[in-house]
Amino acid sequence: MKKKITLATILSMAAILAACGGSNKSESQPDSSNNYSDGIASKSEISWDIGDYIGETDLEGNGTPILPYLIKDKKDLLEFMNNPVMEDHVTYKLVNDIEFNDEWKPIAGLGEKPFKGTVDGDGHKITGLKISSASKTQVYYGFIGQMEKGKLLNITLDMNIDLTMVGKDSMYGVGGAVAYASNSSVQNVHVNYEKFEVVSLQNGNSYLYAGGVTSYFDSTSDRDGMYYTNISNCSVNGDIIVNLEDSNGVVDAEAGIVAVMDTGYYDGLMAVNNCSFVGDIEGGLYIAGIAASMGYYSSVVNCYVEADTLKSFVDDLSYVGGIAGLTKNESGLIGNYASVNHIDGTNSKSSIYKSFAGDIAGFIASDLFDSDLDILGCALYENYATYGTINSDTTNTCKVKTPCSEDLLKKIGFSSESWNFKDGKPELNGKNPSYKVKLTVDSNGFGKDTFDFDAGNYNSKSSELYFGYKAPKRAGFSYFGLYYDEEATIKWRWYAPIHGDLTLYCGYADLDDLVGDYAAICQYYERQIQSGTWKFTEDYFYWLRLDGSYSAYKYRFDGKYIFLEDYVGEYEAALGGYTDEIFVLQEDGTITGYDVNSDSAEYTATKIKNSDIEIPNLKGEPFLGKWTDGKCVMTILESCVVVAYDVEKKVDYFGGVIYDGTTLTIDASPIVKKCTLTYNPATDTLSGGGVTFERMK
Repeated sequence: MKKKITLATILSMAAILAACGGSNKSESQPDSSNNYSDGIASKSEISWDIGDYIGETDLEGNGTPILPYLIKDKKDLLEFMNNPVMEDHVTYKLVNDIEFNDEWKPIAGLGEKPFKGTVDGDGHKITGLKISSASKTQVYYGFIGQMEKGKLLNITLDMNIDLTMVGKDSMYGVGGAVAYASNSSVQNVHVNYEKFEVVSLQNGNSYLYAGGVTSYFDSTSDRDGMYYTNISNCSVNGDIIVNLEDSNGVVDAEAGIVAVMDTGYYDGLMAVNNCSFVGDIEGGLYIAGIAASMGYYSSVVNCYVEADTLKSFVDDLSYVGGIAGLTKNESGLIGNYASVNHIDGTNSKSSIYKSFAGDIAGFIASDLFDSDLDILGCALYENYATYGTINSDTTNTCKVKTPCSEDLLKKIGFSSESWNFKDGKPELNGKNPSYKVKLTVDSNGFGKDTFDFDAGNYNSKSSELYFGYKAPKRAGFSYFGLYYDEEATIKWRWYAPIHGDLTLYCGYADLDDLVGDYAAICQYYERQIQSGTWKFTEDYFYWLRLDGSYSAYKYRFDGKYIFLEDYVGEYEAALGGYTDEIFVLQEDGTITGYDVNSDSAEYTATKIKNSDIEIPNLKGEPFLGKWTDGKCVMTILESCVVVAYDVEKKVDYFGGVIYDGTTLTIDASPIVKKCTLTYNPATDTLSGGGVTFERMK
């Protein structure tokens, strides 16, 4: 007997298209800080109803992980295709290899409601899957059209994709395994293409994404917290061709594994690791062997590409790379290998934007420290390539072409747990091994710490180690983080999976060139403003102002950049200098930087010779605390700071305190304006200039 399932409320098609391809999201606008135009459309967060059902099934089992719905033959597979159970956490399992040899209707392909369950192939294969029927109402094309918080595991798919896409202001995703995946995992999935060709006849504000495994991979935070998603131990064999000749105004991306890796703005964590692509790709704007467009907090680790041609046919702008096409800030390409004969980008006709192509990555996002943002770019570490020709306005290469070999691949993390090696080339062995790796932190002569990690996945211990590692303190040096290389030039990407034992190195910067006193000047438009004195010790940065007050910060120094960290004291924002401010130590010994609130306020600090300025401090003085004269409440702090609260206007004014051992000169204009006061211990008052402040109890 069939299990009857009630139909849930479904989001409209228009809402899905607006969420996936809307042009109003800021990420789709050009970024003036980098030389590229990012036209990738991002899916807005959608809250799906929990516990809804769609469809009916008479498959054996009850859909639980212990008793999954069993797919034993073509009849069962058709039942799954036509009547998928859309319950949260539903589980399907293949029992045998299946010859399908028929048109496949993608599960949840209409973009109305995603599949939220698990499909476990249990190592079996489905052959003869054909996807050739396109319609304006269907958004996603793949074995599974749309999946959210789901899993596709341990399956081989032999497919034939031949589609023609039409429509104005349309969006389509074509991915062999899962066209669109949100907060999901795709593991040990292998896709073989006899044909993968898509013709676009779209126009207007349209999007087309095509990926060998997934077209669009989404990882975002929600009320359950930040998600980590990954595509791991997956392979694709076959060419991917997207013809855009008769389309107009289409933003597109094509890749061997995943076209778009979207994590929003630092909302999620995402990795593509232990994956391979063998074939050619022809397309348009973003093209890559593994990931055409990488998002923030995303990584591609230990992936292999073998191709004759990666080629863009667009007229003016393209990003083409052996592993990645476009990378964004805070991302990582770690331990990958690409062998591509021809990497063909375009020569841009734009006077603003350039095209990029590279053996590993087309466009490589750079650190934004010079723009007064503490944002890391894309880390490239232990990537190797061999290539024939690269054509584009701007090319990025590994400089030294390196032949592929088993020894090299193992050196950069290709583990025998997941890979077999034949004639020096890697091939996934179809396993999802579970094993431990060791991460060693080398503090450069001050000892080593070793930590155990689960291989191949992000581990919460990684972020704890990255943000909280207590490095040995070295006199005269500043610790500034954990790095892949001993020279401390490539910062560790804590969200990138580790497949083999890894050694990280502590970064230490010599403080000899930094420690000292500096006279600071602020250039604000055409005005030069004296900004007091800056003092760097081995532990703190002090900003001493002309009114006698000061503020103090912990800081991190990497030999060039000075990052202000924890503020030590109170009322940070009111006293000049801010946490996350960035200064630069120039080669001539001066320090420069911008006020975080205004790029028009530029600081230049010059070292004072033979200076040994004392840090003023009122600690232990009896006049510390709160005082009032009836009109205002005045608080005197140890850091020679005074806060005057206007009782009538309910406004705080900040200023400094200069104490010569007898009298206090206080300036918190306009309410306490350069007032000289004397403390009387007998009456416990502060008085002077006709004003008397009494201590507040």
